[in-house]
Amino acid sequence: MRKYENGYSDKIKYWAEQYNKAFKANDVAGIKTAINKLEYFTERHCAFLQSVKTPIRVGSIVRFKQGWMSVSRVTKNTVNLRGIYGGSVTDKNVPIESVTEDSAGYWKYFRGTDAYASM
Repeated sequence: MRKYENGYSDKIKYWAEQYNKAFKANDVAGIKTAINKLEYFTERHCAFLQSVKTPIRVGSIVRFKQGWMSVSRVTKNTVNLRGIYGGSVTDKNVPIESVTEDSAGYWKYFRGTDAYASM
C-alpha cells in the first residue's frame, strides 16, 4: 500500500473531477462511485490531518469534556468556546491543553444523525 505522506488531497481532487464529469454526463453509476470514493478519501484525509496535530485556531472544532465546541478566541495558553453553530461564549479561559482539535470526529458523528439524513 502506498504511503500518503501529504494526505489524500490529490485523490480528493481527482474524484471530485470524476464526480463533475459523471454529473454532466448523467452517469448515475459514475456519480455513486465518485461519491463513495470522495467519502472514503475525505475521511482518511481528515484522520491524516488530525494525526499531524492540527493547530487550534478561531473557528476550529474541538473536543471538550464530552462534546464538541467551536473556538471563538485563542490566546497563548487559553481558548474561549461556544456552540459549533455560533451563539454566546459558554466557556472562557479554558486551558488550551484541555481541548483537542477534532473536526473529523465531529463530522463523522454528524453524518450519522437524523439532521444530516434529512438534508
